[in-house]
Parts: sequence; structure tokens; C-alpha cells
Amino acid sequence: MKINGYIEGISYSRNREMLLTIKLSQRLGEHQLNEIDDFGEKELAVEIKPKSEKRSNTANKYMWALCEDIAEKVDNIGKDDVYRQAVRERGISREFHMLTEQEMKTLSVVWQQQGIGWLTVPLDYEPDGEHRILRCYYGTSTYNAKQMRKIIDFLEEDARNLNITLISPKEKDLLLDEWQKIKDKEKEKKNEQ
Repeated sequence: MKINGYIEGISYSRNREMLLTIKLSQRLGEHQLNEIDDFGEKELAVEIKPKSEKRSNTANKYMWALCEDIAEKVDNIGKDDVYRQAVRERGISREFHMLTEQEMKTLSVVWQQQGIGWLTVPLDYEPDGEHRILRCYYGTSTYNAKQMRKIIDFLEEDARNLNITLISPKEKDLLLDEWQKIKDKEKEKKNEQ
């Protein structure tokens, strides 16, 4: 269950255990109250972090619409595969060197758990013949407007080749400008914390 609220107070019990009081932003419904009742005395995993404003989804929605349109035109490929291909072709990546086979496998699993676009590609062996290089791609949720433009440009090129209708360059610029403003606000908030 995810709930928004504010820290109302911090106090201590007689046993010196910390107590945190949270004031909820909205009333809970009957279903939510029953769910909380079912927790009983069980230990809970609690994550508290500042609520972030939703980033602009317009550039993101356009990117996914392109992925979906391309997938519909190409046999045996899904929109997620189209997206992953764009990330591999134009995305941001980082290479990790001198990894053992086990380290490479572990890093791959952990990295890919971040989302659909968080890809890993094992590269060649290091000169020592024992260690590997792993290229790790970041998902587009971390991209700025310039980086996102590269992904959208790549997808638009594919779409043009498949005779898919695109938005105008001016509309695309507006989407990407909005994307960048939201990303800048997110960065500001993160720096303030």
C-alpha cells in the first residue's frame, strides 16, 4: 500500500523506541483500513521519501507511441523490444571492466532490475583473458532532453521507413523542452534535499 502524508512528529516510547507519527494526505477507504488491520503486529517494511512531482510524460508517451506503431508494422516484435533496440543504438551506457564471470552475472541481474531499458551486454574479455567487460545501458527515465532526442530521432527514422505518420519538428521540440523543464525541477528538488 502506498500512502502520501507528512511527518507530524517524532517521539520516544517508555522503552526508548522511536515513534514516528505520519499525518495522511487523504482519508483511507474501508478496504485500506481493513488491509492495515490485517497487518496486526507484523513487522512492516517502511520507505519514507519526499513525494516527487510527476515528470512530463509527453515526450515519454510520444516515444512509447512510436515504439508501439513500429511494433505493429513489424512482425514478431513487441514495443518493449523496439524500445530496447533504440536504447542499444542511441542510449547512454557505461562499461564496467575487470569483472569475473560471476560478478558480470550479478551486476547484470541487479542492473536490469531497474527497468525495461536498463540493459546489459557482455563484451569481450580483458587482455588477461580471464576478466570480462560489461556494457550497461541506462533507461530513458534518467535522460535529459538532448539524450531523449537521440532516442526519439532514432525511432522516428524507423517510423519514416515504415511510413508511419510523425508529429512536426516544432511539436517534438515542445515535447522535449517540457521534458527538460521537468527533469531540471526534479534535479533541483534532489539537490535541495
